[in-house]
Amino acid sequence: MKVILASWQALCLVGDVSVRVVAFFLWSAIAAGAGWMLVHLPDVWYVYLENQNLAVAAITSYAVIAGALFLAFSCGVLQMLVDAYTEILLFARKRRSRRAVSAIRRRQPLFVRKD
Repeated sequence: MKVILASWQALCLVGDVSVRVVAFFLWSAIAAGAGWMLVHLPDVWYVYLENQNLAVAAITSYAVIAGALFLAFSCGVLQMLVDAYTEILLFARKRRSRRAVSAIRRRQPLFVRKD
């Protein structure tokens, strides 16, 4: 039964880590795409102004949307990194405390004689 429980916990851990990694890369890709749009926005402005096409409102709305996407998804990626860092610290702290407890248990005698 312990083997089944341990394998289930390991499977859940691997699945959780996989989902978090995929979500991180997805959010990073969306943030990178929005940033790319913002970087190339001056070129789009130049093309529209050169052709004397007055679609300034459309370009401005795209810029606002791209900026909002970039900020939101960049902050989301940073939040994911902070969450992962805190999880790693908590895991390390729990691991150290478990090792300390097991070391204390090993030093105690298996039986205590009462005289």
